[in-house]
Amino acid sequence: MWLMLAFVPGMFDRFGYLIHLILREKDTNLPLPVPWPACELWQLDLLNGLSAFSVGFIFLLLPLFYFWATVSIIRTRPEDIARRTLFIAATWCWNLLHALCF
Repeated sequence: MWLMLAFVPGMFDRFGYLIHLILREKDTNLPLPVPWPACELWQLDLLNGLSAFSVGFIFLLLPLFYFWATVSIIRTRPEDIARRTLFIAATWCWNLLHALCF
């Protein structure tokens, strides 16, 4: 995304305009509640219940994963950094992606 914003002609301006438009029109999903995994599942059929549970579970799992990964990265000894480079890069790139895009 960063490379496209940097090198595709006009994309940075258009992207900024669209973000401004979404915020100006108040057309975000920010006021929506965070789905809870076990909330009223008994009222749904099996497929919709599983779907609602999975979405709620992911909403809980992602912050827990980021917390665990951050603690794990902070506790990494200097001699182990080379062995865990992919984990460190993937965790922080994914974290940055969620922070900027969602």
